[in-house]
Amino acid sequence: MAEVWAAGEAAASLGFAAARCFDELDPIEKEKDKYFREKGIVTGKDKFRAQRKMYKDAVEYIEMQAVSADQRDQTRFEALSNDLMVKFTMLDSEANVLCPACKLWNTGHGATKMREAVAMMGGYGITEDCPGFLGQKWMDSQLEATYEGPEVVQRRQLSITMSNPVFLAIEEKLAAGLVKVTIITSKDATKLITSLKARKFGITSVSAMGSRGNVRLVISIIPRKKYLQLQEIINEFNPKAFVEVESIRQASKIYSHVPMNRKILGSEQPHK
Repeated sequence: MAEVWAAGEAAASLGFAAARCFDELDPIEKEKDKYFREKGIVTGKDKFRAQRKMYKDAVEYIEMQAVSADQRDQTRFEALSNDLMVKFTMLDSEANVLCPACKLWNTGHGATKMREAVAMMGGYGITEDCPGFLGQKWMDSQLEATYEGPEVVQRRQLSITMSNPVFLAIEEKLAAGLVKVTIITSKDATKLITSLKARKFGITSVSAMGSRGNVRLVISIIPRKKYLQLQEIINEFNPKAFVEVESIRQASKIYSHVPMNRKILGSEQPHK
């Protein structure tokens, strides 16, 4: 029962956060549209290009927000904070994640929780006499998961909007906790492993057999805020490498690399 209640509270919080974001975005978007008309930016392609040009300034502003006033260029910071396009780019990046996330969580997860709520009441839960009309709400939640947009569409949108560099910069500043990153590649991983060690990433490297032959698994547990740095190293090595990222609730110790030369059965152990 507590879990069902907590899920409802989380859904309400997510919904209110999305609503507040769009309330703030709407007047700024109207100003942005007016600015585009004045600059002769009218086609969809031109608008897309103009907004992409602002990514760099928006990311710069986000990074400057995390720096104390005495350590940043205050003139530049104030100019960016008053820039209409920077404000719009930041809010738009956040809204483009909150909207599909809200639809996906509140409908898909909501339907699951309604099923659990009905199950807690037993057969009584599907009768009209049950307080709260749980049976009817369960049916409604199944329909809402469709007319709010199929879940596969929301997941597809999230896969695109969450990779936006501005949103990634926002997420990085809020990031907490640990992630386990597993890199699987059929290429010689010597260069990747050397690069990771040089940048103080603790790793475990293991030879394995994939469906198409031999592969190398490179595993590292890192603070979430360092993931973008790790992703850059992976892209330099092989942009097509398979990468799995898993949240870690707790780890007894995080290792950073100190040069060692130790191998057991062909597998490199975590480097202390």
